[in-house]
Amino acid sequence: MEQKEKAYYMQEIEFAVLLTAMGYKQLYGYHLQSMENVEEQQVNQALFSMARKGIVLPGEEGFLIAGEYRSMLQYLMKATQLLVVADREQRSPELYLYVSDKVVALQSYGQSGIMLKLELWDRTEAVDRLMQWGFCIESSLQVTVPSYGEEAEYRTDTPELFELGKKQLLERREINMLLLDLDIMSRRKNSQIMLLRHGVEDQIVTENRTEMRRYRYSVRTMEAILSQCIGGVK
Repeated sequence: MEQKEKAYYMQEIEFAVLLTAMGYKQLYGYHLQSMENVEEQQVNQALFSMARKGIVLPGEEGFLIAGEYRSMLQYLMKATQLLVVADREQRSPELYLYVSDKVVALQSYGQSGIMLKLELWDRTEAVDRLMQWGFCIESSLQVTVPSYGEEAEYRTDTPELFELGKKQLLERREINMLLLDLDIMSRRKNSQIMLLRHGVEDQIVTENRTEMRRYRYSVRTMEAILSQCIGGVK
């Protein structure tokens, strides 16, 4: 695992070994291989590899996780909110954001599917990253729209798509970007944000269990909705 700027790269098994060492038995959201099916030799190889790179250090009763890596894992373990971000055209692997005081961003890396990329963001930084990731439509016609918080263009007390799963939502041609807001403790969906591409009529749709709101797209509105979603960032 190597650090490049704020990003950390590691094999899935290395990440699983670190989580197990921290007492974290199961990661919600991202599908990670179970340590129950990993042979002792594989664990030892992962530890040896991480020791060479300074990720783990020798301790009195085994090994210790180096400070910056332990800090990132602690933020992940404290997370109560998970945001899953997907692109219908699959231009990038799905992004998993574990939100606590900070945001741990996780996604698969490389073609092998066994590498992970992790980053540690401030909450305000997470909004900027999501806009760069696909929620900012530079080509969209920027018309005058109400500020977020005023009435949406359309609102109903009957959510249309809330009960659909991620795969079903991404099969709908009009949905270009999807963000699912999940509660880690209850493992239930709180809300979802959908970016609909219709040329000059690009729209943002937000849904929870009790209502659906539709907004004409603007960068300002998109940023405000994402900010509110990520732990109420202002």
